Amino acid sequence: MSFDVLAFDTLLSSPEQGSRLLWAQARRCPCLDPEGGATVNCGVCAGQGWVWDDWSPEFRGGLLGLTGRQLEAASQRWGPGQTGDATLSLSASSPPYVSLTVHDRVVAVEAMDVFEWTLVAGVLVKLPVNAAIMEARTKSTDGLSLVNVPVPIPDANGRISVTTPTAVRMAAPRRYEVLGDMSQVRGWMPGLPRKVSLKLIDTSVRW
Repeated sequence: MSFDVLAFDTLLSSPEQGSRLLWAQARRCPCLDPEGGATVNCGVCAGQGWVWDDWSPEFRGGLLGLTGRQLEAASQRWGPGQTGDATLSLSASSPPYVSLTVHDRVVAVEAMDVFEWTLVAGVLVKLPVNAAIMEARTKSTDGLSLVNVPVPIPDANGRISVTTPTAVRMAAPRRYEVLGDMSQVRGWMPGLPRKVSLKLIDTSVRW
């Protein structure tokens, strides 16, 4: 049996079928605490143990959410906690095809989520990629109500800060982290799509 690799590439890269995506490769942070874990107060990774490269140029891939039946089947195969929230199929011409690994991140440019963060005064916070702040609120001078204030303006590095504790409401593309490779046949047929499992990143986490 043979497959038309070019047909897969055309399908996944097409505007009709492929989702607009960005990719950031994960790198181990060299920080280490006495127990062998990441240093909690590390100024590079903030205790996560990982840092991420800049986002890639935009590309397209096959991003699909998992149905209930697929989640059940994946749970039986890999066990609870490893099923993920979506799958991503990559064409051989896409930037992450060869280098994508566990902990890498993928952004679905057109899938916008709305969420809120509470910001501490005087602390720089990096916004998610392509985020747009919709509203900012702080306490009134008497401390009995909330009032709207001008939204903070990101600096050249996409970071914001506030002078008083502030809740900001924003919209940003949905972010995923790679759980693992799901491909079965790439070894014997070069150029076939690569399939990986993804999990959603909690939007309350600022990294």
